[in-house]
Amino acid sequence: MHVFADRLEVYANNECICVHRRSGERGQLILDEGHYQARPQGPRKRRSTLQARFEDLGPVAPAYLRGLARERGNGGLREQAQKILLLAEIHGKEAVHAAMVRAHHFGSYSYATIRRILEGRVLPDDPRALLPVPSYTGPTVKVQQRSLDEYSRLLEVSDL
Repeated sequence: MHVFADRLEVYANNECICVHRRSGERGQLILDEGHYQARPQGPRKRRSTLQARFEDLGPVAPAYLRGLARERGNGGLREQAQKILLLAEIHGKEAVHAAMVRAHHFGSYSYATIRRILEGRVLPDDPRALLPVPSYTGPTVKVQQRSLDEYSRLLEVSDL
């Protein structure tokens, strides 16, 4: 096999038997249906069992799976998908799908994100709320406590 920036060439007995284009996108599957036309059962199915189970979680699941594939540092794609499927067994498919919709909206792709949403530690509607709130470091101000009656007297209008 010879690897080029844009393609792979596969050789058998010094003869090129096929050429496949390469993708620059992580996790993308590229198939040549021509390789599977002669099979008695027809073209190859594109989805693995794990992929099919994951995508059956709901309409946003395929996009969420692609997001998981692009993320780095969250563990392997297979491990992340399996853990999310386990959450679906515990919490139900609808709840996991709703969590994926929310996480996808914020561009957050991981098992940990889905788990946090399901546990009630949800992402806020306003992304600015994710920013840390600065603590006040100014001077301490003392305020005199007064009775509400004093404020009522100030609001009274005298008849002159």
